Amino acid sequence: MTTQEAFDLVKHVLDADQMKYHLEEEKRSFSMAFRSEVMENLVTTVFVMDGPDAIVVLSNLGTAIPEDRRVEGALLVNALNYRRMGIINHLYDISDGRITVAMNQFYDSSRLEEDAVRSLVGTVNEAVERAELSVRTMLDPATDFTEFLTSLLK
Repeated sequence: MTTQEAFDLVKHVLDADQMKYHLEEEKRSFSMAFRSEVMENLVTTVFVMDGPDAIVVLSNLGTAIPEDRRVEGALLVNALNYRRMGIINHLYDISDGRITVAMNQFYDSSRLEEDAVRSLVGTVNEAVERAELSVRTMLDPATDFTEFLTSLLK
């Protein structure tokens, strides 16, 4: 599958599902806003990459980790990544406390299916909501961080 074919497939899926998106052709990206019970602004972006040939789906959490809790934030992100075992990646910028959820699907030698595109977007959206709830729990003054972190690793 070529990059153009993958791009056309993503566009076809989003159009078929009547998704409203902002298209940036030069970046080969589609940004979409979703309704969420957890977050006010859940925006997910799908990038169609060329070399490596992959579709990458990214979404940012709404809550940043405050500066005085950034080390705990790093431990939380490590626990979230451990739970998902590389399926979903939680990327953490310790300088600003922001967490991004990422997932990719390579298409270089295989045929990409419509359902795989839908699954990527849906899985990332679910992971963002779960991670957002974890951050909020961590930041709640009533939460014992060590117990919370231990519960995530079970």
